[in-house]
Amino acid sequence: MATSHPDAGCDLKTPDTSRRPAGFLALPAELIDTVLSYLSPLELVKLLHVCHDLHDHAVKDIHWRRNVLSNIPVNTVQSPYPCSSWLKLFAAHHQYWFLTRNILWFCDRSLTGQMILVRYDQRRGCIEGYQLVATRGGDDDEPWLEDGDARIHHFKPLVGLHLDRPVLQFNVHSLDNLSRMSLSERSDRSDRRTRSFYPEHPIRYSNSLDPRFCTFVHAKPLDPEILSSRMGNRFPYGQVWPPPAIPARHRVLGNPGDIAGTPRSEVISSPTWRPSKRSEASDLTFRIRHWMELGPRAIGFHVGEELVTYSTLDSAL
Repeated sequence: MATSHPDAGCDLKTPDTSRRPAGFLALPAELIDTVLSYLSPLELVKLLHVCHDLHDHAVKDIHWRRNVLSNIPVNTVQSPYPCSSWLKLFAAHHQYWFLTRNILWFCDRSLTGQMILVRYDQRRGCIEGYQLVATRGGDDDEPWLEDGDARIHHFKPLVGLHLDRPVLQFNVHSLDNLSRMSLSERSDRSDRRTRSFYPEHPIRYSNSLDPRFCTFVHAKPLDPEILSSRMGNRFPYGQVWPPPAIPARHRVLGNPGDIAGTPRSEVISSPTWRPSKRSEASDLTFRIRHWMELGPRAIGFHVGEELVTYSTLDSAL
């Protein structure tokens, strides 16, 4: 005679825990986002490739908006335009945001000098640097009390930016940025080269009539041993930039053309001075190499090549 099970007829089901998120992902979404807010951009990118759930959290605009705005001290940016998301805007300029974060840069042209201000133009999605210039505000003068024949000319400078000719310019829709895939769109191994670190890349000015050819060059900070062996010298201090009178966390090998002559190729080609990966690149110094080119691009040669090294001041100064 068949006997019935005690639970027969009861609609009891064993809970299915296989689909329930475990551990960190079991937390409420707002807590997960709070934890992710402590991660760096590189750490967020790594999370993109862990799983679908973490990918969805890591691509949220709240994280990438924060990373973009943290690099723009004058925080007036309201949208990621012209990009469709804050992640894509951050990725487009990921090698250049340190320029806007530090704003003020000065170079190793010892005789003429040059100071530039770098800013982000949200209308065009462009990072650009312009030379700071001072023009005379008038021709007022007065006689010198000690000698009436001598005149004292007042200098009331009008300080502004030389907007007609940018020193550097990086546009979201430039050719080099369009060829670089979005961090969130291509993740397979075969496309890792599209996200590689490039120590030198071209600067393409929006003015097509500009005759200059320019490249932006990342700099590698000097090792303490090399730095100590050079800093003991008298001017020009072993070509170290910035010079010892200026407090700086990073110093690199400069090459002022008016002292050292033509640029030395090893300054940007030797592994001693040239970073080979992102962690070796300084965020407090950089170089710009520019020249004129004669003849067709394929067979032309450089004329008047110049290598200029820039550094920034600590914000406390």
